[in-house]
Amino acid sequence: MFSYLENLLETRNEAEAGRVKDSVDKCKQSLLDLGHSEFTFEDFLASFTDQLDGVQDGSLSADQLVENSRDQSISDSVVMFFRFITSGEIRKRADFFEPFIVGTSGLSVQQFCRSSVEPMGEESDHVHITALSDALGVLIRIVYLDSSNGDGGNNLDVNFHDFIPGQCVQEQPILKSKPSVVLLYRPGHYDILYEK
Repeated sequence: MFSYLENLLETRNEAEAGRVKDSVDKCKQSLLDLGHSEFTFEDFLASFTDQLDGVQDGSLSADQLVENSRDQSISDSVVMFFRFITSGEIRKRADFFEPFIVGTSGLSVQQFCRSSVEPMGEESDHVHITALSDALGVLIRIVYLDSSNGDGGNNLDVNFHDFIPGQCVQEQPILKSKPSVVLLYRPGHYDILYEK
């Protein structure tokens, strides 16, 4: 999320900031529709919207965004809110996600969300990123190094996978858009990548 907010800060894209605010409002309503009480996520939501509002109105500098991201209480709150959003999107679209979840974990959608999405400290994978990208309508590119070309790992291929949110494909030509977030996947971790 830091990368996304940083991108908004640099581009000053008011339309995108407004669009993601609308997406967050829809996510909030989905969480309520799924039976979450607002008090379970309202503080986490406020942590993110404070950051987004600061980026949008110019009151948050790049240095302050970095400082806020290093503040564990703010960072953990934002991460927790996005865990709720991810869980809500997976549960809302259980029919879509169920084959991927049951096929890899043997858990039901509800069990998967409770054990692998909502708790802090759990790693994110393809299912999580797909759900979050779709929920927020944000194009995410994951870059990874592939050593499977059979030369003993001497040469690495750089490959990527774009997570293209369904709602954005219909609203705008997202395939021609530059990803808002580009991450390098290393087993167990994602790092932000910047263009040269």
